[in-house]
Amino acid sequence: MEIRKLSYFVSVVKHKNFTKAAQEHHMVQTAMSRQIAAIEEELGVVLLKRNNRSVLLTSAGEVFYNKALKVIELYNEMISQTQKTAKLHPKVLEIGFGHYEHILIAQVVSEFRTLYPDIDVLVAKYSYNDLITYLQAGKLDVVFTLPFSPAFVSLDETVVKQVFPSTMYIIVNKKHPLAQFDTISADSLNDCTLITLSEDSGPCSLDILKQFTMTAGLNIKDIINANSLESQILMVESGLGVAFLPSICTKHLTPNVKAINLKDFDPGNFVAMFQKSNENPFIKIFIELASLKDS
Repeated sequence: MEIRKLSYFVSVVKHKNFTKAAQEHHMVQTAMSRQIAAIEEELGVVLLKRNNRSVLLTSAGEVFYNKALKVIELYNEMISQTQKTAKLHPKVLEIGFGHYEHILIAQVVSEFRTLYPDIDVLVAKYSYNDLITYLQAGKLDVVFTLPFSPAFVSLDETVVKQVFPSTMYIIVNKKHPLAQFDTISADSLNDCTLITLSEDSGPCSLDILKQFTMTAGLNIKDIINANSLESQILMVESGLGVAFLPSICTKHLTPNVKAINLKDFDPGNFVAMFQKSNENPFIKIFIELASLKDS
């Protein structure tokens, strides 16, 4: 017996009239009468007492009516919860990252796709300032970004998770005077030209970089800006200056560039951030996979 037939029967009982029940379901009265007769024939019992003025339930009809109400209610609840679950389990996860984080994102995406092959993962690179903007606007589900980035969001609205532990290195051309050392103190860089990836604003701005270096005891005089990680490494290799580089990136250096450890110099871990209002359940799964990675 179909759900729609139960709804026909409930309408007839509700209106106590075949014509009004038929109008509710956009059919003619004779068609409604045939539907109810088919139910009674299928059950082998009389459910309704019919007369010229009204329709009344038999004892069996009353039992059938009460159960039909519960079945219809359960059916509607099933449809509603199924649709709600579908909305809470979107088929897309949108990830944003900055200059450095792609080194480990690729591995995490690969592992995630192995676990959830039906979920599309869209990954794109943005400036660190745009990462914040797009996250807050709901255009990105999760962003992987610099240790300084949490200062640019509301912690009442944003969840911040530390991921990608990474030591900070200085990279130099192997012919640079500092290349003879494996570890140096921050003040060794005071006379060096620093090649940066600084942006106009946000957590990777020049102002943040200056605060960062001053806190570390550096007094950098000359700064050159590079527009990508690749160009930054190329400029270092060309002998134009030195650069900060997280340890997650050192495996990708060219043979002519050396990474030197900075003594007592720890800017903190990279972070993943997402909005508390975002109910995409795959965010936490993806971040959990990322948090297992190490430099």
